[in-house]
Amino acid sequence: MAPQPTGSTSTISGGTSSGTQINVMDSTSTHNEQTRQDLELKLQELIECLLELSITVYDFQSESNALVHQKIQDLIAQLSDIEGFKDKLDMMVPWEVLSYIEDGKNPDLFSKSFVEAVAGENQFTNGKITALKSFEAALMQNLGSTFPDEMLDYQQILKNDEAMKSDPVVNTMLSDDTSSPSVPEQTAEGYSMSNNTSASPPL
Repeated sequence: MAPQPTGSTSTISGGTSSGTQINVMDSTSTHNEQTRQDLELKLQELIECLLELSITVYDFQSESNALVHQKIQDLIAQLSDIEGFKDKLDMMVPWEVLSYIEDGKNPDLFSKSFVEAVAGENQFTNGKITALKSFEAALMQNLGSTFPDEMLDYQQILKNDEAMKSDPVVNTMLSDDTSSPSVPEQTAEGYSMSNNTSASPPL
């Protein structure tokens, strides 16, 4: 088989690399989701193990010694399995959630309080926006009654400005003006010829 041209190989390689990158990201996301589900399952098993151990210890009898020992061994195994997830899953947990758990509270209460706090901040911000709009309307009305001619000129300027912004030709001209012009580079020879031409006496 004849070797392919370098350009074709580069193009095919680039497309394959992009597709491979997307596939790797999808597989990584799927792997993280599966790992998270496995961790949740292990945590549920740990909770059940702690519940069984607490029941056994609460109703402890001499013949339950072997059962308590077995439950403790199961608990150690569960904790060891959970520790194995620390290098498999990268997940950020807020300190507030851990505080809720340490205080014996449901961690879902953290989500509830966070949503309520965000809703309160949203209402506060909306109140500020409404107040500013009311102030703007009152200010424009008072300025219009005090300086009617100046306000008419001001409104006309605003209309012209909006019309210029909506004109694609004007936008193109403005973008060309703001961009730095490219200065052509002049060679030393051309500069010397120009100087000689201007400085040479007439024949």
